[in-house]
Amino acid sequence: MASPGTRPKTTTAAGRGPRALLLIAAALNLLPAVAFSLLAFFILSYEQFSLVAGTGSLAAAICTLYALYLASLRRILRVFLGGVALLAAVLFIGGDALLRAMPSESIGPGLVPLMGLLLHLSAAVTLLTLGLIYQTPRTSPRRG
Repeated sequence: MASPGTRPKTTTAAGRGPRALLLIAAALNLLPAVAFSLLAFFILSYEQFSLVAGTGSLAAAICTLYALYLASLRRILRVFLGGVALLAAVLFIGGDALLRAMPSESIGPGLVPLMGLLLHLSAAVTLLTLGLIYQTPRTSPRRG
């Protein structure tokens, strides 16, 4: 039995803290790239690719914003990484919609989701690095 002053241990990602969420966000940012490679090897159809990559892109942005909210990082770093996560999702999902609307003869619309994909990859590397080096802030013991 647990003593009255202790909390029960949680096994969710949020219970383990921002470090786990940063690593999960890094993995979710890799999902559009994995879907793109599966599309290149003809394992996924284009409709399946759009669903997997779009959902993964949106989930990566939301998870990244929540992980950055929980992590006690400097404000400028949180704003910068949050902006990269949102911009990556907007470019990737919006670029996919732009590709469907534009004729396939033009190469211009294909660059928009590519920029989103590259931003997802850069966010994944940054979040992985942050997740590996993140340390829980320690509060000094109160004297008095």
